[in-house]
Amino acid sequence: MAKPRLLFLSQCLPFPANSGVRIRTYHTLRALADEFDVLALCYYRKAGHSSQKLVDSALAELRRFCRAEAFPIPQEHSKSRLVADHLRSLFARRVYTYFAYASADYLSAAERAIREYQPKVVHLDSLDLSSLLDLMPPSIPVSICHHNIESRLLEVRATQESPFRASYLRIQASLMRKEEAEIAPRAKVNFTVSEPDRAELLRIAPTANVVVAPNGVDTTLRLPVVSTGRSLIFVGGASWFPNRDALEYFGSDILPLIRKTFPNVTVHWIGQCTDHLRDQIERRFGITLVGYAEDLTPYLQDSALFIVPLRVGGGTRLKILDAWAWQLPVVSTSVGCEGLDARNGQNIVIADSPAEFSDAVVRLLTERDHREEIARRGRATVVQSYDWTYIGEIIRGALTSDSLVSKSSADS
Repeated sequence: MAKPRLLFLSQCLPFPANSGVRIRTYHTLRALADEFDVLALCYYRKAGHSSQKLVDSALAELRRFCRAEAFPIPQEHSKSRLVADHLRSLFARRVYTYFAYASADYLSAAERAIREYQPKVVHLDSLDLSSLLDLMPPSIPVSICHHNIESRLLEVRATQESPFRASYLRIQASLMRKEEAEIAPRAKVNFTVSEPDRAELLRIAPTANVVVAPNGVDTTLRLPVVSTGRSLIFVGGASWFPNRDALEYFGSDILPLIRKTFPNVTVHWIGQCTDHLRDQIERRFGITLVGYAEDLTPYLQDSALFIVPLRVGGGTRLKILDAWAWQLPVVSTSVGCEGLDARNGQNIVIADSPAEFSDAVVRLLTERDHREEIARRGRATVVQSYDWTYIGEIIRGALTSDSLVSKSSADS
């Protein structure tokens, strides 16, 4: 019997799966392809797919299990378009992403897919693509993934910015909250990545149907590492504001306290960054910004602790799930591990002030048995509750058992 058809609309081209959003999108797509005949229409950014060769390589991977097409984000190729999108947002009183992801080519492909492919369900993998909902006939149920509650993320970010930028971000937070309130109830099911995010979305849109499908990790690929070093490690691109803020916070407020006990401690901060920022951070804090690393193994083997000093964020941190899977002990802020099954002193150490964070790092560097026990319990947590096989069952179940698509409603 043929599988029912699903149209998957994505704000990113999720291969290589080397960032939080891409990882979740890639595994969601794979999970849905087990149950549905999937056509994926994906936007891509120059930062990750700078040549047609890279785009074609990503599409070849996706086409192993679904149909897939890719489209550039228009404003990335035009500064005037970038400025116009911001101005249109302010004048139209509509969130900026509504305009940023408007592409005539993508719109045409989506219209054609609805007309010719005739999907039984449509999945929006981000609220950024909310403008496409107007294309959907009422007879086609829609699901939406909320990687974060974006309005809250914008509000928190505004507290860390200059007055002018903070004012603009608060406007965007208000517009995004309006978008969330209007769009979430229109979906048959909304997926959030944590219970706190579910509660926040229901506060904004009380009539929405919301299901928690956590972020996950492939525990058959993410295996425990044999760590023999003494360095501290963080994984996440410095271009994303929460990671950049965490870098500044750790370097200025926490690291000097750690160095009172361990003056020669090494910190590896891994993820995309500019050469200018790398030089600046090395000079100011003595932190090594590695940049993007294809193979993390040498850095993992040289590490003693995984640090997550985030003060801004939403959703759940895939970096902590990865650290647990690698069987590395984690020290995190409450924001950093929000929404995860994080039990302080058991599978993680949670510390919210610079003194608490530095004390936690010093203790774990000093007490090997405690460090190894925290790491073992972290690995057990991720295997039991956050493997993508388990999460895929949640996603597929919500789209088949909640009257969206019957398993027997195959296309003729």
